[in-house]
Amino acid sequence: MDKRKIYLIDNQVTQFKDICNKLKENGFEVVPSEDDFQKVLDYARIYLNKRYDPERRGRCINMLLDHIKANRPDLFIIDYKLTGCHDGRTGIHLALQLTGDDPELAKIPVLFLSRTLYNEEDVRTELEDKKFNHGWVNKGYAGMWMTHGAFFEKEVIPEIDNLLTKPEKDVYKEKVRFLKSTQRFSSYYDQLVMIEKIIDSPGEIDPLLKSYIDQCHSLKLDKNQMATIFSEIKKMLNK
Repeated sequence: MDKRKIYLIDNQVTQFKDICNKLKENGFEVVPSEDDFQKVLDYARIYLNKRYDPERRGRCINMLLDHIKANRPDLFIIDYKLTGCHDGRTGIHLALQLTGDDPELAKIPVLFLSRTLYNEEDVRTELEDKKFNHGWVNKGYAGMWMTHGAFFEKEVIPEIDNLLTKPEKDVYKEKVRFLKSTQRFSSYYDQLVMIEKIIDSPGEIDPLLKSYIDQCHSLKLDKNQMATIFSEIKKMLNK
Protein backbone atom coordinates (compact mmCIF):
# COMPACT_ATOMS: atom_id res chain seq x y z
CA MET A 1 0.00 0.00 0.00
CA ASP A 2 1.34 3.45 -0.94
CA LYS A 3 2.15 5.84 1.87
CA ARG A 4 -0.35 8.65 2.44
CA LYS A 5 1.19 11.94 1.38
CA ILE A 6 0.99 15.09 3.52
CA TYR A 7 1.71 18.59 2.23
CA LEU A 8 3.14 20.59 5.14
CA ILE A 9 3.34 24.39 5.19
CA ASP A 10 4.91 25.67 8.42
CA ASN A 11 6.43 29.06 9.18
CA GLN A 12 9.69 27.90 10.81
CA VAL A 13 12.27 25.57 9.34
CA THR A 14 13.11 23.88 12.67
CA GLN A 15 9.46 23.06 13.33
CA PHE A 16 9.06 21.96 9.73
CA LYS A 17 11.91 19.47 10.11
CA ASP A 18 10.68 18.21 13.49
CA ILE A 19 7.11 17.69 12.26
CA CYS A 20 8.38 16.02 9.07
CA ASN A 21 10.39 13.56 11.16
CA LYS A 22 7.39 12.74 13.35
CA LEU A 23 5.16 12.21 10.34
CA LYS A 24 7.72 9.98 8.62
CA GLU A 25 8.13 7.93 11.81
CA ASN A 26 4.38 7.30 11.61
CA GLY A 27 4.51 6.07 8.04
CA PHE A 28 3.61 9.20 6.07
CA GLU A 29 5.34 10.73 3.09
CA VAL A 30 5.88 14.48 3.45
CA VAL A 31 6.21 17.24 0.87
CA PRO A 32 7.76 19.67 0.21
CA SER A 33 11.31 18.49 0.71
CA GLU A 34 13.62 20.40 3.04
CA ASP A 35 15.25 21.89 -0.05
CA ASP A 36 11.88 23.24 -1.24
CA PHE A 37 10.66 24.36 2.21
CA GLN A 38 11.68 28.02 1.85
CA LYS A 39 10.42 28.30 -1.70
CA VAL A 40 6.97 26.99 -0.74
CA LEU A 41 6.82 29.21 2.36
CA ASP A 42 7.79 32.26 0.29
CA TYR A 43 5.02 31.51 -2.24
CA ALA A 44 2.49 31.33 0.60
CA ARG A 45 3.75 34.41 2.43
CA ILE A 46 3.83 36.62 -0.65
CA TYR A 47 0.33 35.54 -1.64
CA LEU A 48 -1.02 36.27 1.87
CA ASN A 49 0.70 39.65 2.28
CA LYS A 50 -1.35 42.47 0.73
CA ARG A 51 1.71 44.70 0.67
CA TYR A 52 2.87 42.91 -2.47
CA ASP A 53 1.29 43.87 -5.78
CA PRO A 54 -1.58 41.68 -7.04
CA GLU A 55 0.35 40.42 -10.07
CA ARG A 56 3.22 39.07 -7.95
CA ARG A 57 0.80 37.55 -5.44
CA GLY A 58 -1.07 35.89 -8.29
CA ARG A 59 2.12 34.40 -9.74
CA CYS A 60 3.11 33.01 -6.34
CA ILE A 61 -0.21 31.31 -5.60
CA ASN A 62 -0.19 29.78 -9.09
CA MET A 63 3.34 28.44 -8.59
CA LEU A 64 2.28 27.00 -5.23
CA LEU A 65 -0.76 25.37 -6.82
CA ASP A 66 1.42 23.89 -9.57
CA HIS A 67 3.75 22.41 -6.95
CA ILE A 68 0.83 20.95 -5.00
CA LYS A 69 -0.81 19.43 -8.09
CA ALA A 70 2.50 17.88 -9.12
CA ASN A 71 2.74 16.15 -5.73
CA ARG A 72 -0.95 15.11 -5.32
CA PRO A 73 -1.17 15.15 -1.49
CA ASP A 74 -3.82 13.35 0.57
CA LEU A 75 -3.83 15.98 3.34
CA PHE A 76 -2.69 19.54 3.97
CA ILE A 77 -1.14 20.58 7.27
CA ILE A 78 -1.03 24.38 7.36
CA ASP A 79 0.27 26.69 10.06
CA TYR A 80 -2.29 29.28 11.07
CA LYS A 81 0.24 32.12 11.22
CA LEU A 82 2.46 32.22 8.15
CA THR A 83 3.24 35.83 7.29
CA GLY A 84 5.01 37.13 10.40
CA CYS A 85 3.28 40.50 10.10
CA HIS A 86 0.37 41.79 12.15
CA ASP A 87 -1.96 42.60 9.27
CA GLY A 88 -1.09 39.59 7.13
CA ARG A 89 -3.76 37.07 6.26
CA THR A 90 -3.71 33.62 7.82
CA GLY A 91 -3.44 29.97 6.88
CA ILE A 92 -7.25 29.96 6.66
CA HIS A 93 -7.11 32.30 3.68
CA LEU A 94 -4.43 30.16 2.08
CA ALA A 95 -6.48 26.99 2.54
CA LEU A 96 -9.56 28.64 1.05
CA GLN A 97 -7.56 29.67 -2.01
CA LEU A 98 -5.95 26.24 -2.41
CA THR A 99 -9.25 24.35 -2.16
CA GLY A 100 -11.56 26.92 -3.74
CA ASP A 101 -11.58 26.44 -7.50
CA ASP A 102 -10.18 22.99 -8.26
CA PRO A 103 -12.66 20.14 -7.58
CA GLU A 104 -9.85 17.69 -6.83
CA LEU A 105 -8.04 19.98 -4.40
CA ALA A 106 -11.38 20.76 -2.73
CA LYS A 107 -11.55 17.10 -1.65
CA ILE A 108 -8.29 17.32 0.30
CA PRO A 109 -8.78 17.79 4.07
CA VAL A 110 -6.81 20.44 5.99
CA LEU A 111 -5.31 20.24 9.46
CA PHE A 112 -4.48 23.66 10.91
CA LEU A 113 -1.71 24.22 13.45
CA SER A 114 -1.61 27.01 16.00
CA ARG A 115 -0.58 27.75 19.55
CA THR A 116 -3.54 29.77 20.88
CA LEU A 117 -7.20 29.02 21.50
CA TYR A 118 -8.11 32.31 19.81
CA ASN A 119 -6.84 30.93 16.54
CA GLU A 120 -8.86 27.75 17.04
CA GLU A 121 -11.97 29.91 17.37
CA ASP A 122 -11.09 31.59 14.07
CA VAL A 123 -10.74 28.20 12.39
CA ARG A 124 -14.03 26.91 13.79
CA THR A 125 -16.07 30.03 12.97
CA GLU A 126 -14.56 31.14 9.66
CA LEU A 127 -14.71 27.63 8.18
CA GLU A 128 -18.02 26.54 9.67
CA ASP A 129 -19.86 26.72 6.36
CA LYS A 130 -17.01 25.60 4.09
CA LYS A 131 -17.16 22.36 2.17
CA PHE A 132 -13.71 20.97 2.74
CA ASN A 133 -13.03 18.75 5.73
CA HIS A 134 -10.78 20.38 8.33
CA GLY A 135 -9.42 20.06 11.85
CA TRP A 136 -7.20 21.91 14.31
CA VAL A 137 -4.31 20.97 16.59
CA ASN A 138 -2.64 23.14 19.24
CA LYS A 139 1.08 22.80 18.62
CA GLY A 140 2.08 24.69 21.77
CA TYR A 141 4.48 27.58 22.12
CA ALA A 142 7.23 27.34 19.48
CA GLY A 143 5.84 23.96 18.48
CA MET A 144 6.90 22.31 21.74
CA TRP A 145 3.73 20.20 22.11
CA MET A 146 3.51 19.30 18.46
CA THR A 147 6.95 17.69 18.39
CA HIS A 148 6.69 15.89 21.74
CA GLY A 149 6.36 12.17 21.03
CA ALA A 150 3.50 11.42 23.44
CA PHE A 151 1.46 14.44 22.36
CA PHE A 152 2.02 13.69 18.69
CA GLU A 153 0.83 10.11 19.09
CA LYS A 154 -2.15 11.02 21.26
CA GLU A 155 -3.42 14.20 19.59
CA VAL A 156 -1.95 14.68 16.13
CA ILE A 157 -2.00 11.21 14.56
CA PRO A 158 -5.65 10.51 15.53
CA GLU A 159 -6.68 13.86 14.04
CA ILE A 160 -4.82 13.07 10.82
CA ASP A 161 -6.35 9.59 10.65
CA ASN A 162 -9.81 11.04 11.24
CA LEU A 163 -9.44 13.60 8.45
CA LEU A 164 -8.09 11.01 6.01
CA THR A 165 -10.77 8.41 6.65
CA LYS A 166 -13.98 10.27 7.53
CA PRO A 167 -16.50 9.74 4.71
CA GLU A 168 -18.31 12.77 3.35
CA LYS A 169 -21.65 11.33 4.42
CA ASP A 170 -20.50 11.18 8.03
CA VAL A 171 -19.48 14.83 7.85
CA TYR A 172 -22.94 15.86 6.64
CA LYS A 173 -24.77 13.61 9.08
CA GLU A 174 -22.88 15.32 11.90
CA LYS A 175 -23.94 18.71 10.54
CA VAL A 176 -27.59 17.67 10.35
CA ARG A 177 -27.50 16.21 13.88
CA PHE A 178 -26.15 19.53 15.08
CA LEU A 179 -29.00 21.39 13.37
CA LYS A 180 -31.54 19.04 14.96
CA SER A 181 -30.15 19.89 18.39
CA THR A 182 -30.27 23.67 17.78
CA GLN A 183 -33.31 25.58 18.99
CA ARG A 184 -33.46 27.94 16.03
CA PHE A 185 -34.03 24.97 13.68
CA SER A 186 -36.67 23.26 15.85
CA SER A 187 -39.45 24.21 13.40
CA TYR A 188 -37.66 22.22 10.71
CA TYR A 189 -36.96 19.12 12.77
CA ASP A 190 -39.08 16.76 10.63
CA GLN A 191 -37.39 17.91 7.45
CA LEU A 192 -33.98 17.42 9.05
CA VAL A 193 -34.94 13.84 9.94
CA MET A 194 -35.84 13.25 6.29
CA ILE A 195 -32.54 14.79 5.19
CA GLU A 196 -30.71 12.33 7.45
CA LYS A 197 -32.49 9.45 5.73
CA ILE A 198 -31.53 10.79 2.30
CA ILE A 199 -27.88 11.06 3.36
CA ASP A 200 -28.01 7.45 4.57
CA SER A 201 -29.44 6.21 1.28
CA PRO A 202 -27.17 4.78 -1.46
CA GLY A 203 -25.44 7.15 -3.83
CA GLU A 204 -23.75 10.53 -3.47
CA ILE A 205 -25.35 13.48 -1.71
CA ASP A 206 -26.95 15.99 -4.07
CA PRO A 207 -24.53 18.97 -4.32
CA LEU A 208 -27.44 21.42 -3.93
CA LEU A 209 -28.56 19.69 -0.73
CA LYS A 210 -24.98 19.85 0.59
CA SER A 211 -24.95 23.57 -0.16
CA TYR A 212 -28.19 24.08 1.77
CA ILE A 213 -26.87 22.10 4.74
CA ASP A 214 -23.63 24.10 4.73
CA GLN A 215 -25.53 27.39 4.68
CA CYS A 216 -27.71 26.33 7.60
CA HIS A 217 -24.74 24.97 9.53
CA SER A 218 -22.99 28.35 9.27
CA LEU A 219 -25.68 29.78 11.63
CA LYS A 220 -25.50 33.03 9.65
CA LEU A 221 -29.01 32.91 8.14
CA ASP A 222 -31.87 35.12 9.26
CA LYS A 223 -35.41 33.74 9.60
CA ASN A 224 -36.42 34.66 6.07
CA GLN A 225 -33.32 33.05 4.58
CA MET A 226 -33.91 29.91 6.63
CA ALA A 227 -37.54 29.76 5.45
CA THR A 228 -36.46 30.13 1.81
CA ILE A 229 -33.85 27.40 2.06
CA PHE A 230 -36.18 24.93 3.77
CA SER A 231 -38.87 25.69 1.21
CA GLU A 232 -36.39 24.64 -1.48
CA ILE A 233 -35.36 21.59 0.54
CA LYS A 234 -39.02 20.60 0.86
CA LYS A 235 -39.36 20.70 -2.92
CA MET A 236 -36.33 18.43 -3.22
CA LEU A 237 -37.71 15.99 -0.65
CA ASN A 238 -41.08 15.81 -2.42
CA LYS A 239 -39.62 14.89 -5.80
